[in-house]
Amino acid sequence: MMLTASDSTFKDTLEVKQNRKNLSDEFLILKEWLQKHYKVDVLNICYSFIFPSGNKIPRLDIIFENNESLDVFKDSDGRFSEAIMNKVITEFERVCKDLNLDYVLEDIMVIFSSFKPIAMSLVNKKLNEYELDLLIENVNRPSLWKIQNYFGSTTVFLFTDEQVNEHRDSIWIKELKDKYFELIKKYDEFDYFSYSNFNISIDSKQNFDDNYSSSWFMYYE
Repeated sequence: MMLTASDSTFKDTLEVKQNRKNLSDEFLILKEWLQKHYKVDVLNICYSFIFPSGNKIPRLDIIFENNESLDVFKDSDGRFSEAIMNKVITEFERVCKDLNLDYVLEDIMVIFSSFKPIAMSLVNKKLNEYELDLLIENVNRPSLWKIQNYFGSTTVFLFTDEQVNEHRDSIWIKELKDKYFELIKKYDEFDYFSYSNFNISIDSKQNFDDNYSSSWFMYYE
């Protein structure tokens, strides 16, 4: 299970990022070990339980700032390395023993996640319908139907496929992107968004109606 915005682990990590919470000693030691051995920026470490099929299994979450750190822990096939996860478990067991801590460690799972992508998607989600409707009104283009922000993605919908082809690279689309970026930056607490890593997609109501039966569920499935 990867990190999600609704997880208590994400909320805990948010507090750490906001300097409202500190890591306990055992996690600080493990964090320093990870950063020394793997040259990564560890943001938070959490311990919890999951209950698959009614079983109680301990879970150790290692949360990095960026996705790039995740790649360090992957094998050539793109999967997280079992060997590295076992090394993390062994080190955590050593730390717990040294500090005389009574964590449940049998069958413990190690989960690697990154904070930044989820935080960025939540920033985008903070733009409300009123702000988007006002932006559409200010742009004042007859071909513009809707601006849809869905977690980390933003899509500008024109009415027809023909209009998409006609206006995709137009100046007013760029101006709309600029205005949208200004709105996002108001909510960008950690300054994660830059103009270079921010993008909008262009689509049509015609495509939405014809190929997705006018269903947002089908569109984002």
